[in-house]
Amino acid sequence: MRGLKITRYMSNKKSSHLLIPGPEGWEIWTTDADDQLQSVLDDGPLLVSEIADMPSAKLVMGFPVREALAVPFKANTDDDAIFDDLASMHLEKSGIRPEENAGRLTDCFSVEQGEGQSTLLAVVLSAPEPGGLPSPLPDAFDISARFFPMAENAITLWRELGRWVFAVSSHGKLTYFQSLSGSRLSGETIRDVYLALTQLGLQGVNLELSKAVVWTSGSASDPSDDEVKAFGRQLGAEVTVGPKPAPQMPESI
Repeated sequence: MRGLKITRYMSNKKSSHLLIPGPEGWEIWTTDADDQLQSVLDDGPLLVSEIADMPSAKLVMGFPVREALAVPFKANTDDDAIFDDLASMHLEKSGIRPEENAGRLTDCFSVEQGEGQSTLLAVVLSAPEPGGLPSPLPDAFDISARFFPMAENAITLWRELGRWVFAVSSHGKLTYFQSLSGSRLSGETIRDVYLALTQLGLQGVNLELSKAVVWTSGSASDPSDDEVKAFGRQLGAEVTVGPKPAPQMPESI
């Protein structure tokens, strides 16, 4: 098995299949004649290795949010040539050590640059557990949260493999993401979101959040109106509810 490596995918017509976690199980999407993604497997198995008839070529995989760690940080430079080195040093300083025997499990994304300062997002994947990878391996990997269009300066919540996750988008870029412990949009879920935002502020990652978005899947696991209202009150933000959009291949950054 070749080493695992996060690949910042550059959109092109050669990549035609996407393997990505859905609300309860894995999904497969395929590009159509207009290069738009169309679902060909909905609500598949919970283990990606159990998918039958996996596309063997031109396959991109979105890793689940719960299998990745997002570590945003500030850097006193806007020189993108040293961003990867800065991310490695920041992870080491934070006591985060990716497993070395599983391949490259880290990457660094630029969130904001200007006037000699940058906000960067270091990403660390967990080493895949048994059943956590398809066979054969995809041609490219990325984080599932980067495959969905999100509102600018917003918190977005959705269900992924039976668990709530959320992402923060700031200035049009993915700034943070995290898996939550609950399967319902409960008070515990809301506290986890609030705690994460507080910790980001303490780390100097200042976010201009203007709204919250909850994506639904049309199933019994969707939050009730009361749960959404409670979430908005505790977060102190306007909450918009709507169906989860179709994924899109992210541009390389």
